[in-house]
Amino acid sequence: MNRDTGSRKAAPGGFTLVEMMVVMTLLAAAAGVAAMSLGSARSVETQGQLLDWARDSAARYGIPVTAPLDSSPESAVLLVLPDGRMIGAGSELMSDAPDKPTR
Repeated sequence: MNRDTGSRKAAPGGFTLVEMMVVMTLLAAAAGVAAMSLGSARSVETQGQLLDWARDSAARYGIPVTAPLDSSPESAVLLVLPDGRMIGAGSELMSDAPDKPTR
């Protein structure tokens, strides 16, 4: 006697929809973390290189260029003039060099 209770057997070797959704969620989370870490990487490695780039750009194009003092959004900004001077809260008044951090 064959009793059919309405249940179906899964195909051997298949994946359920829940398993696929879990895998896709994990992949999306990993891709998001990777994108954030790659997006925060800067082409200019050090503060000195950034200031050199700003000074060179201002002199080359003849326009003032702004340069942040660090990577935080609230950081002070230096204004680099085409003649090489720097104006801003982070520059020394007499030498136009960036202030050295005090410990």
